Order: sequence, then structure tokens, then C-alpha cells
Amino acid sequence: MTDSMSEVVERLAKAINPLAFEEVGAPQNKGPVMQGYYAVICNKAREQARAVLTELSAMGLVVVPREPTEDMLKAGTETLNLFLTSADQIYRAMLNASPKVQP
Repeated sequence: MTDSMSEVVERLAKAINPLAFEEVGAPQNKGPVMQGYYAVICNKAREQARAVLTELSAMGLVVVPREPTEDMLKAGTETLNLFLTSADQIYRAMLNASPKVQP
């Protein structure tokens, strides 16, 4: 998973279960069993976040950065042909080069 998609998963997971992430951030108050418990809960929230992104993809929707990445700009530029290329083709090339969600 790209760094930007890893960040998306992490932020979604924190939105899904903010308390678990707060508790993981305060290990001084927890024994090893509770630390392990909250780590498991955080991982479950990450799985749920990935599932949401996977379902969005199955619906034909994508999550892309507001500002295109270098790979997206490169793909759009490589597709550009002033006489034969439509905006749709450039857009699709840029989307195909966008960061992907890995299971």
C-alpha cells in the first residue's frame, strides 16, 4: 500500500474507533494484556477501513488525493495527444496511476 493510502486507512480506522487509538497512545496506564487488547482492536478498525475502501472500489468509486501525485501527472501527460486524446482518456489514465488500496 502506498504511503498516502496507508494514511487514509489509518485515519479511517481512527474515525471508526477513536477510543482504542487513544488508549494505545497511553500505554503507561495499561498492563501488557490491555495494551495487546487495544492493539487488536486498532487492527480490527484498520481491517474495517480497508473493507470500506474495497467496497467503494467495487462500486466504481475511488479515493484519490485532492492534488494529483507525480505518477498521476506523468500518466496524464503521457496520454496527452492534442488531436486524439479526450479529457476522459486523460482523467482515466490519471486515476489508473493513483494510489491503490491493498488488502
